[in-house]
Amino acid sequence: MTAPLVEQNARLALQTANRGYVMDSGLVTMSGDAKTMLDDPKSSVPRLSP
Repeated sequence: MTAPLVEQNARLALQTANRGYVMDSGLVTMSGDAKTMLDDPKSSVPRLSP
C-alpha cells in the first residue's frame, strides 16, 4: 500500500518512509531510498530538518 506523506520535517519523514522525494518550488530536486538520503553527507536533507 502506498500513502503520500507531505511533511516539513524531512528527517522525520525519511525515518518513516521507504522512499523519499525532496521538492523545491514545485520541482523534485532529490529522490531515492530514504535511508540512503538520510545517511548521505552530501545530501541537503540534514540541512532541511530541524
